[in-house]
Amino acid sequence: LGRFLADTGLSPNELRARVGEPDLLLAILGHLRSDESALLAFAANAGIAPEDVAAAEVLLGGGSAWDST
Repeated sequence: LGRFLADTGLSPNELRARVGEPDLLLAILGHLRSDESALLAFAANAGIAPEDVAAAEVLLGGGSAWDST
């Protein structure tokens, strides 16, 4: 969480206030995608496949989650 807050510049209070906003959710998914170990740990703890994170990003309007462009 600390790395995400540092990367985004959000404070814990701002994060709490924005929970559920599509832009924030996309930022969280993008953060997970940028760190494979975090992605794998999240997916394992959530009981989902890592690919499900990519699918969620697409559904939120983030495009193809695996594109490197």
